[in-house]
Amino acid sequence: TPLAIHGTRRDSIIYWQLPMPIFITHALVGAGFSRAVDRPDKDLHFAVVTAKVAAFMAIFPDVDILAFIAGIPYWHWAGHRGVLHSVAFAIVLASFAFWLVRREFPQAGRREWLIFCASAVSHGLLDMATDGGLGSAILFPFTKQRLFWAYRPVPVSPGWSGLFSWGFPLFMWEVGLLWPPAIACFVLGTRWPSKVRWPIIFALLVLTAVIWLKRWDLLYGMRLEFFL
Repeated sequence: TPLAIHGTRRDSIIYWQLPMPIFITHALVGAGFSRAVDRPDKDLHFAVVTAKVAAFMAIFPDVDILAFIAGIPYWHWAGHRGVLHSVAFAIVLASFAFWLVRREFPQAGRREWLIFCASAVSHGLLDMATDGGLGSAILFPFTKQRLFWAYRPVPVSPGWSGLFSWGFPLFMWEVGLLWPPAIACFVLGTRWPSKVRWPIIFALLVLTAVIWLKRWDLLYGMRLEFFL
């Protein structure tokens, strides 16, 4: 089945040139978000575990790259960026992780569950901003359509095969643009009063988004581009 990639039609795809942000970036987004919204009076060990689980939630959807080895086509709902990148799967995954965490930390509650859910969902949303491959089946099972954001500034990752050749500049692009707000969220975390840290975090996120879009209409909302 032909695939539409970058607006053209091709009969095949180089499987190991995976169109996704580097997995470390996904992990930083999850961990940074966890620290930014966590409770300031939380036990340190519990807070670290929460951040680690959030990072894992943000990485896990890319386990579907194993679909290539299993011979599942990229465009299939079970393929890469398919069901595992959906909001529905993120909720299931986060709920299971929450159940495991609560066995060790009975004080875990709705905040931790929401952190895990948001971290898992962030993976598909970030992949929708990449400039190659298929979009994310973010709304599966309600639709199998692969969705992109209208503007996709994140260069595709080459996967391990090209990471240390032409992929390295793309990796540095992510380090320069995506890592600062994530690291800021992690560092500021719960150390600063919410009245101080939230304006700073919000300003960094808006600045990053504006740089991404290279335009100011971000403040008026983003459009979805449907991938058929």
